Amino acid sequence: MKPPIERGVPSEHLYATEPQGMVRFLRRSLIWQTFRFFVFNFKMLRIVVGGHS
Repeated sequence: MKPPIERGVPSEHLYATEPQGMVRFLRRSLIWQTFRFFVFNFKMLRIVVGGHS
């Protein structure tokens, strides 16, 4: 009979690391969020326009 598989503590993989200072700053920055909003919409627009041609 095979020995049981050793597994780590169940809660080890359930939690993400805490974001560092720059990540927290960018997530709260209205200027950065506005910039990313326009970049994302431009990418979507390219896909939609490319599909209609």
